[in-house]
Amino acid sequence: MSTNYSPTQAMPKAFVSVRRQRQKIYPNQQIFLDNGKEYEFELFNPTTDTILVKISIGGHEIPAARLVLEPSRRVFLDRYLDSSRKFKFFTYMVDGDNDQVKHAIMNNGKVSVSFYKVANTTTCPYSYPYERWGLFGIRVYSSDSFECTAFHSVNYHILPLSKKPVKVDEIRCYCPQCGRKFRDKENFCPKCGTKRRVV
Repeated sequence: MSTNYSPTQAMPKAFVSVRRQRQKIYPNQQIFLDNGKEYEFELFNPTTDTILVKISIGGHEIPAARLVLEPSRRVFLDRYLDSSRKFKFFTYMVDGDNDQVKHAIMNNGKVSVSFYKVANTTTCPYSYPYERWGLFGIRVYSSDSFECTAFHSVNYHILPLSKKPVKVDEIRCYCPQCGRKFRDKENFCPKCGTKRRVV
């Protein structure tokens, strides 16, 4: 990925959030959500340029998910632009474990947000219809030229919560005698007095 921006200039940001709360990003750009959870994209343009944003989900570009972010603009996009459908993470069971099945589901949960600069018409004119967010968040449809190649991309892999790695300190510890849950700093069960065993 090449960029004409200086290393000190901020790059556009894209986050996956739930009710405007950013989700934790784990190694390999993984994010874990519950089945059926609605989510949104937090998009922020800290640059001094107007940029085009394109979103792909599951390896497929969302044709209507092209919008323009003005400088210093932050947007929470919670639905498809061409319909009232919200972004929703869901899981399903697949039959088999062969190469065809693995190939068919390899892009499930993969999300990509790409950012494009306004093109110099002599280098790479590529006309996109887009929505410009006008005054008071009103969408104004127009057309402009943006570069063919994204200057920055953000990629995530959304996975089911059941695939989330669990740390040892997140595992609940229960009293072996009475079954009461130990609190973090309890060494003895306050109900029956049994000593907490650390494994």
